[in-house]
Amino acid sequence: MALYGSLKTMSLPDLFQWLKQSKKSGALTLTMNSDDRSLYFTDGRIEAFSSRELRENLGQMLVGFALVKEADINKAFREQRQNRRPLSVLLVERGYVNQDDVRRVLSDASRDIVLDLFLEEEGSFVFSNKEDVLELDEAPFERVPLELDMEEAILEGIRRLDEWSLVRAKLPRDTMRLEIVDRGWFEGLKKSSRESMVFQCIDRRLSLGEICLELRASRYSLYRLIDKALASERVRVVDQGLPSSDAKAEPAESNDRVSKLVVQADAMLEAKQWDEAGALLELICRINPDDSKARASLRRAKEEQAAELFQTFGPIAVPKLAVAREQIRDFRLSSEEQFIASRVNGEADVGALVMMSPIGELQTLKILNKLQHIGVIVV
Repeated sequence: MALYGSLKTMSLPDLFQWLKQSKKSGALTLTMNSDDRSLYFTDGRIEAFSSRELRENLGQMLVGFALVKEADINKAFREQRQNRRPLSVLLVERGYVNQDDVRRVLSDASRDIVLDLFLEEEGSFVFSNKEDVLELDEAPFERVPLELDMEEAILEGIRRLDEWSLVRAKLPRDTMRLEIVDRGWFEGLKKSSRESMVFQCIDRRLSLGEICLELRASRYSLYRLIDKALASERVRVVDQGLPSSDAKAEPAESNDRVSKLVVQADAMLEAKQWDEAGALLELICRINPDDSKARASLRRAKEEQAAELFQTFGPIAVPKLAVAREQIRDFRLSSEEQFIASRVNGEADVGALVMMSPIGELQTLKILNKLQHIGVIVV
């Protein structure tokens, strides 16, 4: 039996504390800004993590650590489109990077993503007990081993939440730019370290938001690192990122990375590449919450995709199982997909399923579409 709810009624620290004290085993999926992250527990301990961020950003993270050349990532992407193999496996097999580096980058990124979840105030969760979670032989980039003590996670998450408001007060705009003051310190940084990569971006005059996009970095970790450098006067702010008071005198920011990404996402929308456009726009909105164009485009992506799905699944259409209920486990479904499938009873229509779902209208419709496509349900 799945447990689900809103983070407004049960906060993440309370949820973690309950899982720890109850020594739960199973999968916890958190949905925030239409993005899902899954944590896997054994006896109240976090053992693994998976999310779309890891899958989609692995290549850029490896480039950001100077572990792989961007040209090699592009070659691996082209090959991946042809044979559908995991990017991490292709990169290792082709000798572009070693397996230990991939595991380290994924583990560090997973830890940061999990701890940054404490900064989110809104979202929903679904917890499925271990007996309801299908054990999959997933690729390393799908389910990353993560040894993170629950007490440590709770305390660190709360600490990040407290510090984030202080850091954000000093660095309030993602459009701000800085410059290196202490060149000797900067040149002495280890070239392959994340710290070096961050300050190389600063030296290239990238804005804070552009650095997050470039490195696919945790906003908390990146801003905290820069805040420390500011406090020690190793860097300084040279552009507050404020809009020009003379709108006519300021040309269109054709070279702005974020603006280009919004244009790219809009082109994806025109091509009805909903998932690709939505993933890109959600990333932009997380990096730069003040970008009104990105927020408007994200709303458009969700509304148009939902409208298209509702043409396939009318609100009064009644889904029915196409297989025996005990066979559902054979389809390797996620905990959210299993939850929606378990609510299909031949009586509830699509509108009712959307209303009772804790994971939102669009995500529920997408799951119904997948369940129909793989033959679990008929409508």
